[in-house]
Amino acid sequence: IIGNMLPPCRLTSLSILFLYFLIRTRFSQAISESTFSDAYLDIHVRLSSSAESDISRLNAALTSDLKSAGISQLINFDLDVPHVTLYLTEFTEESLTPSPEGSTPLLLAIMKALESVTALGGSCRCPSVLSSNVIGFVPDMVASSPWINIGRTGTTSGSIAMLDAVAKCDDFDGAFVDAISFVEGNGWKQVRPSNIGSRGISKCLKSLSDAVVNFTSQYITEEARTAFPPWVLSLPEGAEKRGRLESIQNYGSPNVYQFFHPHVSLAAVREEDAEELASVADEEFYAQHRTHSKIEGVGVGAIDNLNLGTVFREGSVEFFPFNVNKGHLSVIK
Repeated sequence: IIGNMLPPCRLTSLSILFLYFLIRTRFSQAISESTFSDAYLDIHVRLSSSAESDISRLNAALTSDLKSAGISQLINFDLDVPHVTLYLTEFTEESLTPSPEGSTPLLLAIMKALESVTALGGSCRCPSVLSSNVIGFVPDMVASSPWINIGRTGTTSGSIAMLDAVAKCDDFDGAFVDAISFVEGNGWKQVRPSNIGSRGISKCLKSLSDAVVNFTSQYITEEARTAFPPWVLSLPEGAEKRGRLESIQNYGSPNVYQFFHPHVSLAAVREEDAEELASVADEEFYAQHRTHSKIEGVGVGAIDNLNLGTVFREGSVEFFPFNVNKGHLSVIK
């Protein structure tokens, strides 16, 4: 709908007002004209075009290597968009229904959430840094802006290969070592992000996720509160299992607040091909691949495959662009 077309940073008050109503109208049209998968929506961070291209090339290379081994890879970035999920759950039909003025409760809640984070400023800033471990392009000096590193910090387990998204101003190495494990579930080996605490997590991503959940969880369906994934039910009895079950009951997701683990899903295979995926994805080329990205804004997308958390690239994706001015993040209305 709006996609990656960022408006100029210097806008007149009239153009700002026009863009605000354009966003509201386009979002309402998308909801009324699109067919969502049981109202499941993914609220996520969109990456810079260079990072998307870099991740897409890595996905294509991994797909080719797996195909050579006779294995089909299930994530296609020609159809889906690389992203970092902030909140994925099922929202009520009422929250997606436009009012006579053209707005929707969910749209307004997301805007308030983003404004609450960007008004604080501090969590979405970091010192000037120069990345020295980026494969695919040469980075420029970053002056106090919300950037994240994206890359591998552990080994591949199960049937989904992930790239971790960590703070650009933190030490990237070791931030998420051994942070991903897998459990059996419904014919899949589903990835279970471990409860890893705060080390390495981008404070900006964490603040955005927390705020989005705070402002929008009032609109989730009752079904979302009882949709317990097999990997959660199979966890050993203890604090983590209790916490994730409570998270689902309260927020319709096991992966928010203390269980938030920002990542980009890179590739996925069937359960019987999990070992081959690990063998290929852990090769030096993939294990050492890194990129970085500005936090361009927040998108709202229809789910392509709920099991994989993939989001359609075109058609039903809404985008709230961000502006960075002297290190301060703001929502372009």
